[in-house]
Amino acid sequence: MTPVDPTPPARAAAPLVSLVIPTFNYARFLPAAIASALRQDYPNLEILISDDASTDDSVAVIRRLAASDPRVRIVSQPRNLGMVAHWNWCLRETRGAYIKFLFGDDAFNSAHAISRLVDLLETHPSAVIATCARRVMDEASRPLDLWNPLRRAGLHGGRDVIGRCFIANQNLIGEPSAVLLRRSALDRGFSPGFRQLVDLELWLHFLEQGDLAYTPEPLVAFRRHDAQQSHLNHSRAIAQLETLQLIAQFLDRPEKRTAARLSEFDYRLIQFRATRYLRKAGRRLPGAVLLASEVTAPLPSAWRLACQVRHAVQRPLENLSRSLEKRRAALDIWSETAGARTNLL
Repeated sequence: MTPVDPTPPARAAAPLVSLVIPTFNYARFLPAAIASALRQDYPNLEILISDDASTDDSVAVIRRLAASDPRVRIVSQPRNLGMVAHWNWCLRETRGAYIKFLFGDDAFNSAHAISRLVDLLETHPSAVIATCARRVMDEASRPLDLWNPLRRAGLHGGRDVIGRCFIANQNLIGEPSAVLLRRSALDRGFSPGFRQLVDLELWLHFLEQGDLAYTPEPLVAFRRHDAQQSHLNHSRAIAQLETLQLIAQFLDRPEKRTAARLSEFDYRLIQFRATRYLRKAGRRLPGAVLLASEVTAPLPSAWRLACQVRHAVQRPLENLSRSLEKRRAALDIWSETAGARTNLL
């Protein structure tokens, strides 16, 4: 009888993951971000923390918290590169089969976050992006909301997600802190032509090449505060203008719209709403009407009337659905907070 070898078969080596933490003037938030990164249980991890010439004590905080960990490489940029150029510099420095961003003002919500996202991409070879639900917190790390936009766990068709993002007029994929990228699908970096929807533009480009894997587990916590670039851009209606740019880029041909499961009416309604929102933003952005006309051609009158009717009927229902979703998320957060308080008693 052949003796049984008690040694378990060797597992394939875990692929290298490059965790990138770009930061600028986030010294007050970095302890939470760095601590959550160093707690990750994924076994094959390189961590790049790059400070974009901060004027606060970010570099001192980074060195104090992370310099002793051999996985960490710390870079202090000699001059400020700006948000998009800095992100692209970080991308060029990565070596891993998978790339994970964590912004200096965000944090992982679980020690298993990277392991879980890697498992999604390893399980679904057609997926080029893995992402997750995320918690929203304020400056003091108090819970504000729970975002679970895709809901269903598992594989989502890439082109289908593109269409859903345009229909919802939302980034359903997630912020960079929620996303894991497959390097083999990375043929370029973030587009310098975008300022607000720069992450969504790259995600949509990825999803023209492959699918998306999703988990409703809130593996990361996304922070909202007044110093965010997105908050500053909001007052300038940048997102509304860039939405029209995305429509022109990703829905410019009928075959793209068909692949995204969008009917001709869906496409016209997407155009109508994006232009409408930019025109409404004209109170904050002089020349908004002119900008809208430069990005997209005006709708024919028949299409415009049909879209106005659909928008008038559909918008209240969408607002009600979002309100119910926010209440559900608030109840989930309250239940978890109450449970945590009970455990402390």
